[in-house]
Amino acid sequence: MLPQWPVPLPRRLSVPAWNATIPSSSTAPFSYPVSPAKPPPPLGDNDPHSGVPPAYQLRPMSPLLSADEFRRRKAVIIQAAIPAGTLSNELSSWRRWVEHCALWGTDPWRSYLPAYSTSPDCAGAREDLLTLAASFIESCYLTMRPRSRGTFPKPSSAYKKWGDIARIHQREGLPRLDPTHLAQFVKGLTADYKARHGFDALLVRRKEPIRDAEHAHLL
Repeated sequence: MLPQWPVPLPRRLSVPAWNATIPSSSTAPFSYPVSPAKPPPPLGDNDPHSGVPPAYQLRPMSPLLSADEFRRRKAVIIQAAIPAGTLSNELSSWRRWVEHCALWGTDPWRSYLPAYSTSPDCAGAREDLLTLAASFIESCYLTMRPRSRGTFPKPSSAYKKWGDIARIHQREGLPRLDPTHLAQFVKGLTADYKARHGFDALLVRRKEPIRDAEHAHLL
């Protein structure tokens, strides 16, 4: 059985500021962050172009062309298409993720590419990444606040927090971690949830529809 809910949160850690914003549009009430601080280049090779044949490397023939400038513009365009509510949720999840990684003494940008490989030579790096992601899901499950009185945070809601982090990483060009292992872990958390709160606690609660007599009374 997991520790009893709720678990006290650790002392709040400082969270790096997000370093860019999307200009406000006519439909957005305020600006939303584009992305967390830019990640470091992928680790594994000192030169990100190492091993790439010269014929496939970008070699602009015009001084007006810049791969780095285009990548920055592309990032802004991609972020601008994301719903404001999604960006707000991602910001909240990213803050949790930064604090979690600080507790584990590691970088929130998982840019060590061998960790995403299934090669036996990369098993240690992959296991570290899976441990970090799974422990983040568990931490969210144990510390999230319920949305309404008499309810409890669900493992599926905690898993969505990891989904936010995975999307942020992917938008910066990092691979997506195979979700099979994490899905098995969430299944175990769901079994723990049912043992604590009963199966009915997993059901979606909706307001009862208005009855015919009440509807007639309002007309």
